[in-house]
Amino acid sequence: MRLIYFTSLRLPTTKAHVIQILKTCAALVKYGVDVELIVRELNTPLEHLLEECSVGADARFAIIPIKGYKWISFLKREGVFYTRSPFWAKRLLRLKKFHKNPVVFETHRKSLYYKYDLVTGMEKGLEDKRVLDFVYSHSDGVISGFNCTYQLLRKRKINALHLWVGWTHDLPQKEVSILDMVYTGVKKELSMLLEAMNMIDMDITLHIYGGNNVLFKELLKCSNCKQNIVFHGYLSHADLLDILPTYGLMIGLNEGLKLADYLSAGGAILAPDMPSVRDILGDAAYYFEFNSASSLASSIRKVIEDKNLYRDLRKRAKERAILYKWPDKAKTFVEFLKTVGQGSP
Repeated sequence: MRLIYFTSLRLPTTKAHVIQILKTCAALVKYGVDVELIVRELNTPLEHLLEECSVGADARFAIIPIKGYKWISFLKREGVFYTRSPFWAKRLLRLKKFHKNPVVFETHRKSLYYKYDLVTGMEKGLEDKRVLDFVYSHSDGVISGFNCTYQLLRKRKINALHLWVGWTHDLPQKEVSILDMVYTGVKKELSMLLEAMNMIDMDITLHIYGGNNVLFKELLKCSNCKQNIVFHGYLSHADLLDILPTYGLMIGLNEGLKLADYLSAGGAILAPDMPSVRDILGDAAYYFEFNSASSLASSIRKVIEDKNLYRDLRKRAKERAILYKWPDKAKTFVEFLKTVGQGSP
């Protein structure tokens, strides 16, 4: 079976979803799928890109830069057309009269349309409702990262698979200091974490890994945080996986792919109480109220002071990580693709 994955990526980039895409492609290849990843630009040696993302090279996996309208030539190729872009999905579905390939759409929306859980109050996504309704109803299959959307798709009798595309790795679990915490990513929600740090009267250190140094400095200045904060800057995913097991307490502020890395490292995870996060972590996290610095501060104190809870969370993280192992998880993925791609070579 051949899968042609349409994106508008410009490589290289530090965006986490690029690692997810490459990991997905590599996992499918291990189950015998020929994968062609269509990107807009490839401005780095392929070997270097794959090494940074902890992805091995394989002759069955090709990254193909296509400019302008040259992508149209791929309509003549046989296989499964795959994308996580509503724009690309709509385009490929509208051109069905020029090809006979099934189109599979991967969605990370919550409750069909939203980019965030509704409990966050950030109801972005309805501007895409008409496009998404068209894509959902006309796609041959939909991969849904979150159960809330999967259940709604099934109610509409849409051929769908619930599969969170985060992945876990076999990382060592080390004996480390509970007073060293880690957070990966530098976004505006980090301000809430810095506010929580100011509420904790303990000698703890927060280590932050991410690429946006300017934003971090602005947030740190505005928070007037008095705790020990160490900003390490950007690391490749391969390097990040090496460093994460040296921390015991790990902070998540959303349902991002970092949660898979936290599970891999067997960290005691603190995470916001949102449906999408619980969907991923289950009982392998200690939950705090979303966007509440005081709740997060109380949770940090609780896990640090309760050593049994700390050890139990680390144990549950390792157990939960088994659910998201690649390429093992790709077996379900491939079986679903085969059901929608019957007849494709």
